[in-house]
Amino acid sequence: MAFATILSRCNRVGLALVLAILALGLGLWLGVPSQPPATPFEPQSATLVPNPRPLQPFELPDTRGGSFSPQNLDGRWSLLSFGYTHCPDVCPTTLAIMDNVDQKLLGTPVDGALEMVFVSVDPERDSLEQIREYLAFFNPRFRGATGDHEALHRLTDQIGVLYAKADQVDTALGYVLDHSAHLVLLDPEARLRALFGAPHVPDQIAADIEGILANYPASGQ
Repeated sequence: MAFATILSRCNRVGLALVLAILALGLGLWLGVPSQPPATPFEPQSATLVPNPRPLQPFELPDTRGGSFSPQNLDGRWSLLSFGYTHCPDVCPTTLAIMDNVDQKLLGTPVDGALEMVFVSVDPERDSLEQIREYLAFFNPRFRGATGDHEALHRLTDQIGVLYAKADQVDTALGYVLDHSAHLVLLDPEARLRALFGAPHVPDQIAADIEGILANYPASGQ
């Protein structure tokens, strides 16, 4: 092989090496890693919903004089709990946990992007005014909603929330309701994004919500 050919190939190899080093250096200078590490989001307590789709239309009168519906999510994510104001234990505990989560998210990127919503499944006893007063004990920023059972089922049937009168009816409360205790996370496009089953741990829920909002924008998957 001619010396000139060998020299030419060496020059090309040397030039390629120099360009590679320069590219790496430029990447480090710009703060761009040459091979970004794969760090998939792993929730602590949330169950993520794959391939979420928008919910079918529903509309419930809310405590703000409007309605809770896909069109009235105010461009925010919504964390929903279901229950009733006469609930002896689960509902007040859940609402206290939601208030704790809300406090933990203050000052984070989630602050202002997420709304806490309590849906009463006891429209016979829970007026909107009663719900408003009930929520004020936990957090006045919470939004309440209810409606007749037909309207309620348009929402609950889609997201796997169950409720029914319990067999035990002779109580000081008149009657009690059995209902699902999990929390439901909807995105601003009214898509079911995640479920939080009991037991509810505020630190884990807050961390998961931050992770979900950071990794799954409202538009797209």
